[in-house]
Amino acid sequence: MFRMVRLLKFWGRVLLAAGSIPGLLFALSVITELRAYQVSLTDVWPFCLLLAPSCPSANWEFWFFVLLNMVPGLVAVVVVCWLAASFVQSLYGLRSRREGWGFLMRSLFGLSGLQPFLIIREGTIQGDEAHVLRRVGGPGGLVIFNDSAVVLERAGRLTRVAGSGFAYLEPFEKVWDAIDLRPQRWNFAVEAMTQEGIPVTCHADVSFKIDDGGKKSTREEAYPMTEEAVFKAATSKWIREAWRTEPDRLLTWTKQVIIGETEGTLRSILARYPLDQLIDPAIRRNIQAQLEEALRGSVPELGAKIIRVALGDIQLEDGVIQQWIEKWQAEGRRRMMELEARGRAARESIEANARIQAQVKMIANTAKAFASMAKYGEEIPSRFVILRFIEMIKRMSVEMLGRLYSPYDVMWTLERLEGRMEGRREEGAGDEGE
Repeated sequence: MFRMVRLLKFWGRVLLAAGSIPGLLFALSVITELRAYQVSLTDVWPFCLLLAPSCPSANWEFWFFVLLNMVPGLVAVVVVCWLAASFVQSLYGLRSRREGWGFLMRSLFGLSGLQPFLIIREGTIQGDEAHVLRRVGGPGGLVIFNDSAVVLERAGRLTRVAGSGFAYLEPFEKVWDAIDLRPQRWNFAVEAMTQEGIPVTCHADVSFKIDDGGKKSTREEAYPMTEEAVFKAATSKWIREAWRTEPDRLLTWTKQVIIGETEGTLRSILARYPLDQLIDPAIRRNIQAQLEEALRGSVPELGAKIIRVALGDIQLEDGVIQQWIEKWQAEGRRRMMELEARGRAARESIEANARIQAQVKMIANTAKAFASMAKYGEEIPSRFVILRFIEMIKRMSVEMLGRLYSPYDVMWTLERLEGRMEGRREEGAGDEGE
């Protein structure tokens, strides 16, 4: 901001320099002329004797040559200033010699006002790359908006962190890096491998900002920060492979949060799960919680603070999807065949048990009938025995197996035999002897 004291100091130094240099040249010119008139300095002491009529200095020619002798000195001063401005312009690649002269004036006498200054907004330095404050540095000023902070350096050494407001640059002090204090949001596609080695793509939506140290946002400080966090973020820079081009080659603090921390951590987490589990929404929520917890523990080293973490759906390539569908189909067929085999085995077991039960019951009923007849000592006719067996087989077939087990030709033969035993004849069969 404008300060009267700074302005008075500037003009005081300028007047002192403007008076001392011509005064020195004037004194030397007078001494030179006195020596030309062969007048000793002791003869004209004190200075008032120079104006006496007897003194050669009272002649107008004397003063003319005094002023004439000052011209080479003044020309030399102008030439030196011109050469110095040209040297500064060439050394730092400034746009004009005027900027070089302005830098010399500010270096010698300080600032007279706000000019020159740079504007820092949205984490970037506004203005031309050839600006004198960017090429050389101060003296100068910085107008820093409340959404930014800067780290300053001088002679290759980081000096301080400056927040929002107006900041003065010391001689040769310039901006080393500008940091955006606004919340950042990156939606980044992470390519990873599942536990089975299947390539998948998962989108990570991460919101973060510079660590505020627990400060609350106010009207004066819309985006709170700590100088330590800004310093960490500014110094967290990596240079990637030489074949990469700018700005992709430079990894700033924002890229490190995403590429260095989020991408690597998410890949490690996804590699622990098979694809079947990654499709489950509950598993994805668990992965999201693991990722957020890991980031909250790692990004403070970069001067950052996590706001929110979200994950998108798991995406597969078309070829991988087709292969996975074929695998699911093969697995389904295998399970189906396994179930069918188990069903056949169970059916055979049930049928075998039914046969055994039918045979046991048949034998038991036969033995019971014969025992009942033998009890009364009756003589059992052979025809009665045969009819009894036929009736028992038919009843057992119906009760135990529901006629689904007995073949049709067997039942037809039994019915025909039963009819003959009872003396019945089938329709259209004619008489036949036994």
